[in-house]
Amino acid sequence: MVTTGIPQHISSALAALMGWVRRGDDLAALDPREVSAIALDLGLSDQDLRAIVAQGPHAARQLVDRMAAIGLDAASVANMYPEVMRDMQRLCSLCVVKGRCTHELATHTDAHWPDYCPNAPTLQSLQTGT
Repeated sequence: MVTTGIPQHISSALAALMGWVRRGDDLAALDPREVSAIALDLGLSDQDLRAIVAQGPHAARQLVDRMAAIGLDAASVANMYPEVMRDMQRLCSLCVVKGRCTHELATHTDAHWPDYCPNAPTLQSLQTGT
């Protein structure tokens, strides 16, 4: 599993979880307390965990691509600000305009991303160093 820009402890947990899901297992098969414990370990709500797992292992791929497009190194940001990166990954994974983002990144017509990206304020702050 490619996990560029994802802190190692999150990457390992997500990789294990996604491998489990790919085998056909389901979070629904777990006791709700187990789901809550996994979510807590990842810094997510139960609902967010379920939504992210449903999207698969590349749920936040647009974030890494967007960061590269604006000159930010995702791995460096993850090392310097792991909590910030995790929050941006969560927002990206749960974003409702992923299709627009993916299209604009692919066609390099992404001048309006700050208007719709839930991570825009954080990304712009990281760009300027403020």
